[in-house]
Amino acid sequence: MSYLLEERVALLRDIENSPEAIDDFGLLNSCIHCLKSNEATSLLSQEAERSSKLRNGLIKKVTQDLRVSPSLEHIKLVEHLITRLEKTDARGRQGIGYCLSMLLPYLPAQVQHNVQITLLRSRFVGLRRRGYKSVAADSTPQIDFLMESWTAFQDFECAWLLTKLLTPQELITMRREILHHLHEGWQISRLYLRIAEADPTLLKELKKIDGISYSYVLAKLGHSLSTRQAKYLIAKHETDERLGLLIWSVGQMQIWDVLVWFKNRLPKVELKRHNDLIARPRLN
Repeated sequence: MSYLLEERVALLRDIENSPEAIDDFGLLNSCIHCLKSNEATSLLSQEAERSSKLRNGLIKKVTQDLRVSPSLEHIKLVEHLITRLEKTDARGRQGIGYCLSMLLPYLPAQVQHNVQITLLRSRFVGLRRRGYKSVAADSTPQIDFLMESWTAFQDFECAWLLTKLLTPQELITMRREILHHLHEGWQISRLYLRIAEADPTLLKELKKIDGISYSYVLAKLGHSLSTRQAKYLIAKHETDERLGLLIWSVGQMQIWDVLVWFKNRLPKVELKRHNDLIARPRLN
């Protein structure tokens, strides 16, 4: 027996909206799986802007069809969703952005790139973040897309991706503007680890920026601090939450005397850290 699409959709909505536990056995997704490829894309284009079990089931069906054989209907679906992005409200954008993110890995390369550049050019940071996530997962990330987005928005997510993807020489050129957007020590360490591949002398900059990150990078590169330098940095950063990382770095450098010195100093360090914690202003 054949059913019209309208009848199929009516059944799907009836299952989705049923107040009873009618879908304990996956009936909704099984019915969705019976849709033809063009029916699924047509219905997803209508459902994309709202969060629902029906929409999520349709995404699974469409991605499954995409893995088997991308078609013109899939491309038209993506084009429709891109067009709707700038016309819908905030909730609709979130829904469409989610759909595009889920479909993106299975789209043909050129269509993928069209979606990525659309997301990265968006004036809405939530959509740009989806674009950054897609580029990060791409086996051949489009650096020119990132550079365009960086010029326009200078988002943290873009700065972090550039830190990981640019060549060391390119990072040297851009390091100051990228550094302005990296706020965690481990991120700054990653930047200078990569820069040091091309110019180790630039580690002097890191030494001025953050002693703990500087020690970590030196340890990772197989270099060492002097005993005097190590003691100075430990004393300076005794109340820092990353003190353990500094001690790890000293251990990697095999500066035994400094570790013994630190052991003997531990009671004073623990008292100082305790007092520092008490003195910190509490957030209401």
